[in-house]
Amino acid sequence: MAESEPTCDEFPLSMKVEHIGKTELTALICGDKLFLSVTELFGFLRIKASDDPQQNALVGYIRGMDDTYRIDVLNRTIAYQGNIFGLSETDIKKQRSAIFLGQEILYKVFGLKSTFNYRNLS
Repeated sequence: MAESEPTCDEFPLSMKVEHIGKTELTALICGDKLFLSVTELFGFLRIKASDDPQQNALVGYIRGMDDTYRIDVLNRTIAYQGNIFGLSETDIKKQRSAIFLGQEILYKVFGLKSTFNYRNLS
């Protein structure tokens, strides 16, 4: 019998980024895994991000127009810096119109390291 995917709970997460400030963004907790809203996180970090609803993707750039990325929900891939990163179902989530990535993937692909305190949701 196949294991069922854990139920995800959506909640507001308080995030503090050194030298930038503090914000609240939408997060998911699925089992013991944390997912962050990419659009909200990138908006706070002033990383260009545009929805492409027809392609079910998020596209933009990090440092400049030559540093582009594409997060493709349907094909579960991220294209960034000449690399294609394959994602599993447990790495990426889409809820309503928001795209969520697991915190490990945000670090692996974009170098965005985070720590999560489950007790105070920050």
